[in-house]
Amino acid sequence: MSSGLIRVVLSCSFLFWAMLAGAEPQALSPDTTADWSRTLLNASRTQEYNGVLTVNEGGLQVAYQLWHTVSAEDDTEYEERMRVLDGPLMELVRTPERVTCLHAPGTEVPADHGVPQSPFASLMLMDPERLAANYQLWALGDERLASRAARVYELRSQHGEPRLVHRVWVDAETGIALRHRRLAPNGDVLADVRYVTFSPDAADVPPGFRTTFAEPFWHQFEQAEPTRDGGADEVWQLAPAPAGFVRLIDEYRNGEWYQLWSDGMVEFSLMVEPVNGEPPEPVMERQGSTLLMTAIHGDWIVALVGDVPDALARDVLTRVQWQ
Repeated sequence: MSSGLIRVVLSCSFLFWAMLAGAEPQALSPDTTADWSRTLLNASRTQEYNGVLTVNEGGLQVAYQLWHTVSAEDDTEYEERMRVLDGPLMELVRTPERVTCLHAPGTEVPADHGVPQSPFASLMLMDPERLAANYQLWALGDERLASRAARVYELRSQHGEPRLVHRVWVDAETGIALRHRRLAPNGDVLADVRYVTFSPDAADVPPGFRTTFAEPFWHQFEQAEPTRDGGADEVWQLAPAPAGFVRLIDEYRNGEWYQLWSDGMVEFSLMVEPVNGEPPEPVMERQGSTLLMTAIHGDWIVALVGDVPDALARDVLTRVQWQ
């Protein structure tokens, strides 16, 4: 590349970032925040679209081909199909009722686990009313993403406790989220989910999608419903809960406790089970925005898994107590 062309490229880049830096962030009202999140969720469910999606988290990047189709009779009935383009072969089919994972013959089958209720869990998980009560929405300006005009927003916690910051790029035409970047309280990027190609043209969605595997392994998960089933006179409880978090699931099975908490934007799980043998050393591992942290309470081990900062996780684990 010639020195003259380099100067032109650098000059254009400087002007581009200068324009972005000059955009004044605008704080939006709670009602606007709730309407914004409802519109975003509705757009992701009721429109047909497809594209290539990349998930970059903890230094690992995986690409997916995604198709989202909607029933002609009822636009609340959708089907989302994702095909992994990198790594072990896997395909995923999501409907409002269930998620089915298809694995190529000979590949390792993952352990059974719960499935989030979000229609597009890899990109966004939101409860509009709870989100509006806990987060301040900021409009940051306009950008171009995946060759499309997009509006950029940022969600910041309204509480004093440390929370992740969420930056979202929304397609100006369809209202569908094109990118979701999760940032640590210090600004470090923990996870980045984005479309590299995106098309809202229903004609691009291949009819009669079929798995590429001749005889796949498959696992099916029913979409989890909130439960409240303590099942014991005395239980482990989180008291008090972090500001804005509410308990969605509370289960006691075979001497083990499981709870799921959400603030409308993120979730974390708490699992409490008896220690078998020598107590293990506490663990703290982070994969992108997802943290695993454990603590020992006497003869019990308490584990937290979720998209929360280290400081909040430590605080939560100190609040878990027998009641």
